Amino acid sequence: MTHWKYISVILILTSCISHLGNEKAKVIYDEFSYKYFFSLDFENDTNSFQTSSLPIDSTLSKISGTITTTRNQPFDGIGVIKLINRFNSSIEYIDIRGNGKFEGLIEEGKYDFELSGGIYDRFLTEIEIKKGEELVLDIKLGRAAEDEVYEVHSKKEMSEREVLKIKNCEQENRLNFNIQLQCAEKDSYFIVVQI
Repeated sequence: MTHWKYISVILILTSCISHLGNEKAKVIYDEFSYKYFFSLDFENDTNSFQTSSLPIDSTLSKISGTITTTRNQPFDGIGVIKLINRFNSSIEYIDIRGNGKFEGLIEEGKYDFELSGGIYDRFLTEIEIKKGEELVLDIKLGRAAEDEVYEVHSKKEMSEREVLKIKNCEQENRLNFNIQLQCAEKDSYFIVVQI
């Protein structure tokens, strides 16, 4: 869905430029002749988790937990947890409910716990669960780097610090799921996204 909004922004910009005519569009791009490029990497928005265990009355074991974003919002993406048994390589899948909660019964043992969640970083860890135990995981997912390239068109030469400030502004907007390009200063520079 996000890509469609970016495409809409580019189409609107393209439409506006085509209405101005080629000469006027050339004047606009000549006026904003300095170009700077960056991508959003979200390197400070990383995965983390905590575990705890509880005894249960069962011959099996149980795994449960909650997945949120680093902004403490429930994980609302479609996702499946993949558990790979390290002893016999069998694979178990556990569905994630809409509110970021999950639970499932599994055999005791060591597992590779894997979660891939769309715009979030891949989460991978090793867990060990004992018979008659419930292992509870509280997982916080960080954003994955984006493939889009942001292009800043400026009237004047910008310092690395100025470009970094624009990048940080756009990154903060994306972390808050705001896809509007609100970091531009109309009379100084504008931003487009290459998809």
